[in-house]
Amino acid sequence: MGNPLRAGEKENQEASGQMEVIHNAAHMWVGEPFCYKENMGDFSTAARDSVFYCHHCNIDRMWEIYRNLRGNSIEFEDHDWLDSTFIFHDENKQLVQIRDCLNPSKLRYTFEQVPLPWLGNINCQKTTETKSKSTTELSQTRVGEFGTTPQALDASNPLRVIVARPEKNRKKKEKKEKVEVLQIKDIKVTTNETARFDVYIDVPDGDLAGPDYGDRGTDEQGPKKKGKLKLGITPLLEDMGAEAADKLVVTLVLRTGSVTVGGVSIDLLKTDSAAAI
Repeated sequence: MGNPLRAGEKENQEASGQMEVIHNAAHMWVGEPFCYKENMGDFSTAARDSVFYCHHCNIDRMWEIYRNLRGNSIEFEDHDWLDSTFIFHDENKQLVQIRDCLNPSKLRYTFEQVPLPWLGNINCQKTTETKSKSTTELSQTRVGEFGTTPQALDASNPLRVIVARPEKNRKKKEKKEKVEVLQIKDIKVTTNETARFDVYIDVPDGDLAGPDYGDRGTDEQGPKKKGKLKLGITPLLEDMGAEAADKLVVTLVLRTGSVTVGGVSIDLLKTDSAAAI
């Protein structure tokens, strides 16, 4: 889920989508990002590491899985993006455009069809016993809204906030037109080290939240970076059985580094817009 960044515009650190975050993480884990070495950690030398090609083939495979899951019914329409060219040519000595690379069959290759054990087998719903225990036997905490002041994440004291949903009990057609997105805004990494935090969502009991944080996503940011995290939560809410909830409790748990965030919201984004991809 990124935003457009066009030639001549001021750099927008929120432009890259979540696929880019996953992509960058592998480079940083394999390589050394803070000093010049001929390995995955440096942009100018990453392709000299043989794992680079395995990594990028898998990124392309993930894109193809995503493309198939959405049934190819939503395609990009931004000509500035589709008509962008790379600095290499095809077999006819023509510059390659992005629109030529979206479907691997046009490049005359396909990915092996293998089982996806994570697809369709996610069950986030709590049992009746767990629900009863979390609401009666275990301690609950009163949780408020985020407010307007940026807050620093604390590894020993997770940030928990109540966030209102724009709509509930949406119909299938409405979900196809708009995706529900959890947005963590104005993320700032204030040190020279990579920062990572986990994001949990759960259904509150009024304005009370139990000790179980709920279901998780993860964000990783580079040193001294600014940005925004967008997490599509429509399928997750279905699995949680939380579509009727008018509010969610969002918990941010700092794992490494130093991070401040400027806000948390849940919004509906059109699925055919660049911001929702």
